[in-house]
Amino acid sequence: MDDEDLTPAEAAALADLAQRIASGEAELHLEARIELVDGDGCVLESHPIDAPTAPQPHYASPRLDLPDALKVGRELGAGGFAAIDFETATGSRASACAVAVATVEHGQVTNVERWLIRPPGNEYDGFNISIHGITPSMTEASPSMANVWPEVAAAVGDRPLVAHYAAFDMSVLRNALTADGSTWPNLTYFCTCALAKHVWPGKVSYRLVDLADECGLAFQHHEPGADAATAAELAIACCGIADEPRLDDAGKALGVRAGHLASDGWVPVGAAPRRLSDLTPTDGEIPQGSPFIDKTVVFTGTLTSGLTRPQAAQLVVDAGGHAARSISKKVDYLVLGQQDAYRVKDGVHSQKMLKAIDLQQAGAKVELLAESDFLRMLPE
Repeated sequence: MDDEDLTPAEAAALADLAQRIASGEAELHLEARIELVDGDGCVLESHPIDAPTAPQPHYASPRLDLPDALKVGRELGAGGFAAIDFETATGSRASACAVAVATVEHGQVTNVERWLIRPPGNEYDGFNISIHGITPSMTEASPSMANVWPEVAAAVGDRPLVAHYAAFDMSVLRNALTADGSTWPNLTYFCTCALAKHVWPGKVSYRLVDLADECGLAFQHHEPGADAATAAELAIACCGIADEPRLDDAGKALGVRAGHLASDGWVPVGAAPRRLSDLTPTDGEIPQGSPFIDKTVVFTGTLTSGLTRPQAAQLVVDAGGHAARSISKKVDYLVLGQQDAYRVKDGVHSQKMLKAIDLQQAGAKVELLAESDFLRMLPE
């Protein structure tokens, strides 16, 4: 409707409403509706559109602050994992000079073990010494990383690991072992910094000392045993807010994917698997009657529900289906997100949409599915 279509009274009322909204005296609420209109533009029927919402990560309570979450984690008996912390002698990630492991059982840090490591050439930078206080004389007679790691691995056992800024600690582990000619171990790990950012967004700082201070925990920062134990405490808090006693289950509930290290490579924390075919169900059982059982789903465009494509793909797998990146005659559903006008092939359709249409015309079973319909089809 143009301004010319308004009567003077309607125009005055609209201007008054706009002024009240701008001053905060009134609020504007928009509602999506589907309407049937006649040839003159008169509305014959009008119905609201119930927009489905994307499944949200599960929290015991999204309002829990750090101290309360830590308390709940203790009450849950969170455990079955270990925290690790490395210190380095120089700016090189291969210069590990100390490592500590803190194990967690029954909601408590039950044991902390520490090892000094002789870095390559026993060389140190003064800056690193000023941070952690470890000196060349302290590690001159210490074993190399290759000799220390088997003991560390025995202390960790088959537990998943956690570290604060895990990208650093896992990089030190990889580089120090490589420098000593050792193979990388197979392990699963989480990052307490990444978990905290996901669960408690908007904090000024996510440094270990600041998060520990919120929890009322005092410790000697950059002493590897204290750092590992404090990271373990933060992981207990994350288990508490997820209402899950096991770290791997808490990560799944909070929507943060574990990192994986193996002898031939690694996947960082929070990263999607290299192949969608590597996705596995996060729950033990596939819901009966799921429409996605043994179906293959591809996504195109930006999902407006707030889900990333990897998250949506995981929902498909959890519902018994398979996720793929490209269209083929084996695909059952193409889920349509919002299209970027600069990326569509003909100004309207993406390349995946055009290929799906061609396959349909050739007799393939692929079905184009609106994102809202995809969300409605997901089992409860």
